[in-house]
Amino acid sequence: SESRLLQDVVASMKSDDVTMAAKNDELIIKYGANTVEKLGGDRLHEVSQGLRQLSRLLIDLRKNNTETTLMTLKDCLHEATVL
Repeated sequence: SESRLLQDVVASMKSDDVTMAAKNDELIIKYGANTVEKLGGDRLHEVSQGLRQLSRLLIDLRKNNTETTLMTLKDCLHEATVL
């Protein structure tokens, strides 16, 4: 199933800050689930790379936000639409 495939993708990712940020962000995980569903099990490496790219973006956005480092990708997108 897609959720099992996503779990396999996340489990196979290198254990680092980028993966940790991806695992803990609801929107990044939803992106992964949608991408697994769209691409299927043959392209899990691409799913993993997409998760890591979004996670690195989130980490950079957190570094540039002096108010809090606990923001989620959803928070960042919400702020961008409000501005």
